[in-house]
Formats: sequence, C-alpha cells, structure tokens
Amino acid sequence: MPLIGERYEKNMDYYFVDEARTLKPEEIAATGKPNAAKISEDLFDKILGPSPNSSKVAKPFRNNLFWMEDNHMAEELVSFNRWAWRSQTEEGNGRAIALGTMANEWTNDASKLGSMYSHANHFMSIQESPCKKYYKLTLLLPDKSCNWMTMYIIQEGDKLIDRDGNPVPDVSPGDILRMSYEDNSDPYECSTDKIVFTYLVRRVATYNEETGKVEKNPTQYERIMAKVNAPLPVGVDSVSDFTLPERFDLSRQTVCDLQIYNTAPAPPTGDEIENL
Repeated sequence: MPLIGERYEKNMDYYFVDEARTLKPEEIAATGKPNAAKISEDLFDKILGPSPNSSKVAKPFRNNLFWMEDNHMAEELVSFNRWAWRSQTEEGNGRAIALGTMANEWTNDASKLGSMYSHANHFMSIQESPCKKYYKLTLLLPDKSCNWMTMYIIQEGDKLIDRDGNPVPDVSPGDILRMSYEDNSDPYECSTDKIVFTYLVRRVATYNEETGKVEKNPTQYERIMAKVNAPLPVGVDSVSDFTLPERFDLSRQTVCDLQIYNTAPAPPTGDEIENL
C-alpha cells in the first residue's frame, strides 16, 4: 500500500482528526463500516457481545474488548468474542482455533485513513502455542497468501520498556504485545532484531457473563480517554521535515473520538465447527 503510506507520511489529514477532518455522515455511510459512535461505554456495549459458547474462546480473548494503543493504522478497538471458536486438539497440533473478519467489531477512526481501512474485510485465523503464551494471528489474503502476526500474552512479572529505555506504564497480565516481523510470510520468524512493528493491545472492558453487562477497566479507560481528550498540537501544519519516529509519536498523541464499526452477527457454536 505505497500510496496510503506516502499520503500518511506527508499529509496531516492522516495524523489528526479534529472537527474539520472528521468524516461527515454521508462519508461515513460510504465506508465499509457505516455505523459511528464516540468512544464510550455505550460503544463498548455495541461491539462486545456474548459468545454462544464462551468456554471455547481462548482465555486471553474471552469476553474482552481491547484497545490497540499505538496502532497507527487508524484502528482502535477490537473484540474477538464473537469470532467462530473451537477447542485445540488433544495433540495440540496447532490447528486454527478461531476464524473471524476485520469487518466486524474491529473499529476504525472516522478519518480518511480509517475510511480506507474500513473496507478491509479479510478473514483472519488464530493459532495457539502449546504454552498458551503465544498466538498467531493470520491475515488470509485474496491471493491465498498469509500475513502472519504474533501476539504474546503479558505474564505476571513481565516488564516492558520503550525504545528510550523507560518502563511502559499501566501494563497488566493478560494484555497483549502484538508484533510483526520483517518477513510476514514466514510463520516461524521470531528473531527480535527482525521486529518491524509492535504495539500493546490493552484490555479496556470485559463482558460479565453473570450480569450480562460490559464492565470497563478503569485504568485503561482513563488512559484511552486521556488521549481522546488530549489537545491537538498547535502550529504543526506539515510533517515533511519530521523523522519517522517523530511522525509516529505525533500521530499517537491523540485518539480519534469518533469510531466507525459493524456489530458482528452470532457466530456458529464450537460444536458446529469442531471437526471442520
């Protein structure tokens, strides 16, 4: 996607979404996700629904809504709860245990870049490692090739530092570190020096099966809302002289308040797809 990359790097419209840059209702209606709502507990209710068989959903993903913090691709919130899930085999042979799509319960910013990515409706699958600490998220492309992404489940005692050596704040066990490697066609690539893209996937809310209510995670909710309400930088009209790290940091100072989304239909039960 060189055209998107070029525009994203050089055009301020792809960095910040103030009132003038937010998509208009008629523009939202023409996206791949024609529903729109501001980031709030009400939006959480719309995109985090119950699974018909939650015991099949892998524990790190079960009943959780995640915020893709520092994902600069105009994506913010995602739930895997209403994907089609099945159990791992007793042999633990690495078969896909989940199938879903980016079209549903995967929000995009109501921006020009978000509008472009809202039309991405590719199927994705999830595979589980025997230790259940690593998961492979696989983007299934129309040409039958795969784009492999790694998800590491944060464990108790893990300490994360940023590129400047500072501790990453508010990291909790069960959050996810999402990584892409230089050769994303190789599912076995795991060299840390080949990581080209990474961000934290934070649990921002959880569906309570007993009450049927979605409950926000106060720490992460405050964190995302702080970025939603952060003032836009003053006097920055061009990023042509910025380095790539500076552009990235600039793009993630704020989070787009308005999100576009689709609610997922009820998926098949685990029993229905267990032996496919």
